Amino acid sequence: MKVMFINFFKSKLFSGTLLLTLLCPSLCSPDVTNVKNNMPIIWNVQRNTIEFYGREDVLNYINQYYKTSKEDVKYLTLVGLPGIGKTEIAKRYASNVYQDYDIVWWFYPSENLESQFLNLAKTINEKKLSTEPLLIASGNPGESIEQIKDFLRTSSLNWLLIFDDVQNINKINQYIPEHHSSSKAHLLITSKNAKDWRNYYQVNRFPRETSIGLLQKTTGDNDTLAATKLASLLDDYPILISRAAVTIKDYSLNIAQFSETIKTSGIHFDIIGLASKTLQFTLDNIQKNSESAYKLLMFTSILSNENIPKELLEKWFVDNNLGTQCEFNSALNILTKSFLLSKSSIVIDRSDEVNYDLYNMHDIIKKVVASKIKSKDMKVKIQEAILALNNLVSKKTKRVVLPEFTYLFPQILNLSNLCHEYHIKENQLLFLQMEVLDYYQIAERNFSKMENYAKSLYPNFNDSKQCHTEICARFNTSLSALKWWQGYHQEGLKYQLKASDYYAKNLPENAEYIRGLVYLTSQYTFLGELDDAEKTIKRVERILKAKTPDDTIFYNFNNAIFHQNISYILAYKGELAQAIQKLDESFQYLDKINSHFKDPKKHLAMYLHFLIQKQEFFYLAEQGKDQLDSLFKLYADSIEALHTKKHRLTGIILFLLGNSLNLNGRTTEAEQYTKDSIHILDNWIGTGNYHKLQAQAHVILGDIYLNTNKNLEGLHEYLQAENIYKKSFTSLKVDELGILYEKIIKLSFKLKDDRLARRYATLHRKTFGDNNPRNNRIISYFATK
Repeated sequence: MKVMFINFFKSKLFSGTLLLTLLCPSLCSPDVTNVKNNMPIIWNVQRNTIEFYGREDVLNYINQYYKTSKEDVKYLTLVGLPGIGKTEIAKRYASNVYQDYDIVWWFYPSENLESQFLNLAKTINEKKLSTEPLLIASGNPGESIEQIKDFLRTSSLNWLLIFDDVQNINKINQYIPEHHSSSKAHLLITSKNAKDWRNYYQVNRFPRETSIGLLQKTTGDNDTLAATKLASLLDDYPILISRAAVTIKDYSLNIAQFSETIKTSGIHFDIIGLASKTLQFTLDNIQKNSESAYKLLMFTSILSNENIPKELLEKWFVDNNLGTQCEFNSALNILTKSFLLSKSSIVIDRSDEVNYDLYNMHDIIKKVVASKIKSKDMKVKIQEAILALNNLVSKKTKRVVLPEFTYLFPQILNLSNLCHEYHIKENQLLFLQMEVLDYYQIAERNFSKMENYAKSLYPNFNDSKQCHTEICARFNTSLSALKWWQGYHQEGLKYQLKASDYYAKNLPENAEYIRGLVYLTSQYTFLGELDDAEKTIKRVERILKAKTPDDTIFYNFNNAIFHQNISYILAYKGELAQAIQKLDESFQYLDKINSHFKDPKKHLAMYLHFLIQKQEFFYLAEQGKDQLDSLFKLYADSIEALHTKKHRLTGIILFLLGNSLNLNGRTTEAEQYTKDSIHILDNWIGTGNYHKLQAQAHVILGDIYLNTNKNLEGLHEYLQAENIYKKSFTSLKVDELGILYEKIIKLSFKLKDDRLARRYATLHRKTFGDNNPRNNRIISYFATK
């Protein structure tokens, strides 16, 4: 009989359009597509399947809950086992009541929720729903998300947000508006876990009559007795019932014939076992008629089952000589028409309209298919997947910033887990994990995520037998950046020295080694270790001089940062004219870098950083009075480029503006700008950490207070600045601190505090020596007091 069924499958599987089922939704408008005037203004929900059947009890409960709930923002969670139908119910509810809402937006918490909220913001702007356009800042998504939440709180529009397959409430808490001004503000959530949810509805297996009705409606077979037996055999489990109905329909079987082939007796219900029996006919037929499609299916089953990139599957298919691109498309088409994969498409970068075709495989189908792979073959396939993904990631991460990278994260994390499970040690995986770490640091600037991920990787990256030299060096550089931003400067320096040693011994010509040395120089400079900074930058200079000049981004980037670091060393030594000259040389290399990009504005942050540094040098050289107009323009440009007023770079501009306004006699404005700057920098740096930028802001605020005869307040700000400088620098022989000592001495005479003046005069002489030019001025203050 099995041979007869295989013949049925062979004749039917590859001809005609198969019935759309619960396992294969497509992206489109609600089912009632002819009532266009009642469509939500914003809608991104995938259409429910034609063969959705029953579930009136759940749909009625959702309706009634939203009508009667007294909560401000009404949320309800559908909970239940995998394959029980939660997602399909949520889609059907949205399709049933779409006319009640202005915004209906579906979120996938397994992906990057921040990028999905940015896409929502983009759509809100496109539809002109907000009186002022929402900020869309991929480098600072937190502020954009707060703006979207504020919009949802204050707008009179009705909205429904759906979060599908949420692990726990902590995953989405920060994205939920706390209150609203509209008549309908609803959240619908699906989850496998009931314990975290206060308001939930338990979704159970089909009632027997629903199972029978779905089987009969889909197959056209009205044999109620046979349908009852099959429903009992499959324990009324929704995904199995729908899968069986599709198979019977597609292969022109009847319900009784299909039941006979999977009949079991006396065994305990096992969903994977029953699903395996249900799927076996389809798998056998695919293997017989298209070996390449069958191998593609096996490979797909080891990947994370949501948002599988088509380009990853194609890369693996072609690299393993299974066929051409055309043959790959044919194999993929077989799998989608068999409802083993369902297709979706997401926009990763809305500004460039970059679309990626992604595929999903239900978790139960994934487990069934993966169970057919032998252990030894599994290890080979895992390594093949790592190689294919690495090649794909390497191609994508040539950009300076990687806003589109996160959709690949689930695949990297899934392969990491498989390597752990199968005891595979693979350097290629470390490169992938390093890309995730770099993303958190460079693109997302999320040091909390970076720290948690780094902790999970630490054992692998410190296994000298496993870890490739370059990747271990990169890991230590990332740890250095992490510690630096956390305020643990000495620990950060230790990691950077470790990274430099890796490169020096094994890869002395590597571009990353040069960048690491430049970074090490900036750390020494920051800590006031100017002798070590000069020694390190001279090593960089020797390497760069030995290299043949070229026009690559790396070469120009390293030269730009090289000259920038020299300028900082000169400024810290008080040689400000030379510092400005060196910084101007950096701009020449920045111009060459920007020539590589179609849209240089995307890389304006580096320009802003250098421009702001130049303004800082003007401030230190006491040339701030004439910089007012250029600072206001720089402030406006920075907000446009960074999409926020709260970035650290705008914080620096604000205290420089405060200084310039003070010098021009506009003290009230100056005080407000400088206080705003201190607030921004304090939030950026974090409680318990210190940065010399904070000290500069406090010095300027002290200058403003002195200008308005608030001498004690001015002294308080100066002393705060001194405290921050001392906690920031390990060596105090930095010219900025000497300038501050001179200011305190001058203020001491205003306060008639001779003891304070002598204390700081002595401190200045001990720190900077007898030959410092400031000593003569300080002596003159005592002579004329």
